[in-house]
Amino acid sequence: MENGEAVNEESAPSVEEEMLQAIEGLEQADVTEESSTSAPDGETVEDSGSDTEEVEAREEQKEELIPKSSFTRRINGLQASRRKAEARAMDLEKRLAENEALLGELRQRFDDRTSRLSAYEEEDPRDAEIERLRFQQAQAERMRQYQEQSYQAQMERQRTEAVTSRADEIVNEADQLASKYKTFSPEELVIGYSKTDGMSMSQIASSLHKQRVEAYKVILAKNGSSSAPKPMRTQGSRSAIVGNSHEDMLTFLESMGE
Repeated sequence: MENGEAVNEESAPSVEEEMLQAIEGLEQADVTEESSTSAPDGETVEDSGSDTEEVEAREEQKEELIPKSSFTRRINGLQASRRKAEARAMDLEKRLAENEALLGELRQRFDDRTSRLSAYEEEDPRDAEIERLRFQQAQAERMRQYQEQSYQAQMERQRTEAVTSRADEIVNEADQLASKYKTFSPEELVIGYSKTDGMSMSQIASSLHKQRVEAYKVILAKNGSSSAPKPMRTQGSRSAIVGNSHEDMLTFLESMGE
């Protein structure tokens, strides 16, 4: 870096702003995926024991794969930013070492010139002192500039690490809540969290779960057939269903909402 070069300070976005901007980028892809997989209105699905088990198995497998496929791009981007900041810091340190070597060489040349001049003419001590002060000031300015650049690189690394850590916490919490309620995907919960103020992720998950359960009740009441569905077997931690009537199905959905 040449003498006098100004250091431009850019106001870095906050950790939460960068995290929310990255998460909102997934919204369009989630809406497209959800619209392509939704069933047409008015379509009646006939239940069977084997079909139900197969559909649920596919849904559970899809829920397990969603976080890995949706957040890979964001995590890779954060890691790339961190590597870029580290490379920039290493470059600054290398340039600082080169400039220190250059300053040492200039100091040696200055001493040599001073010694040669003193051999031919009598110098004014005040001129030598002025020259020494100017040299010290220029050296101090260079050191200040490189120290400031090193500090900015360090702050950028810390900010990137904080964003990565916070993103991991949000992903893990969304996975746990989605596994607990089983009525929404982790992406839906993360998008809702990014667009809601004053509510924790667990509160948003509980509210979203209640809304989904109520919607399921309306769908069953609207599209229910005259014949009772076949009994549903319990899977995992689901509650057992006694009977196979329409009322039993509503009772089961109400138990999920508690």
